[in-house]
Amino acid sequence: MEKSTTSRLAIMNLAIRGIESTIGKEQADTFRHVQQPDLVTT
Repeated sequence: MEKSTTSRLAIMNLAIRGIESTIGKEQADTFRHVQQPDLVTT
């Protein structure tokens, strides 16, 4: 699956600032489908 322009820009923006991150395997509505459950706080 090819990443969208928005995803690629977000990754580039993080890289420019020296932030190492994974923004998810797929595009999804993160309000309904959590892609990074280890970051969820209650």
